[in-house]
Amino acid sequence: MNVATADTTPTQAAPFTLRLGALLIDYAVCAATLAGATVAARWLASETRGAARGDDVVEGFGYLLTLSIFAFNFIVLAGFTGRTFGKWATGICIADTRGHYANFARVFLRHVIGYPLTILTFGLGFLLAAFGSRKRALHDYLAGTIVLRDTSVTRAARREKVKTGTATRTRAANVKAAQAVKTPVGRSTERSVRR
Repeated sequence: MNVATADTTPTQAAPFTLRLGALLIDYAVCAATLAGATVAARWLASETRGAARGDDVVEGFGYLLTLSIFAFNFIVLAGFTGRTFGKWATGICIADTRGHYANFARVFLRHVIGYPLTILTFGLGFLLAAFGSRKRALHDYLAGTIVLRDTSVTRAARREKVKTGTATRTRAANVKAAQAVKTPVGRSTERSVRR
């Protein structure tokens, strides 16, 4: 499924394997945090031989830190950028069905209500993304979202854009282009910018 975004960048629905890879990265970050805290708590317990129960504090802190990272990744980061750590690493993003970045409410509904409902179906809700023609899982249908892969992030697409001269400019290049003024003969001169 191809969708055109507001800036007419061609995008396509992310394949199930890429979505699965992003989810594994997200959960690996949380699992590594919890594992690190557990190891630290066990080390502290062996060093103090149970005299000062600091291992319980460290383990509790690990649970709290893991929950905080989970909430930041799946709610705050995804709500403001449309991407979690895993989605950023794999080059995919959460969008609404029109192809625009999903707003905070849609992401919140998707992750806080949709994920648990998808898991309650024993994972069958995830398989909709694997075998469905629209590549949307149960939580995507509930929140009105779709996970997109931006074709401009692939190496081949970037090389093609550079070859054809349609490569996306950097922010500095956009500012410089905005400051340029066309003269009547078609030449451009730059305005002097005072700061």
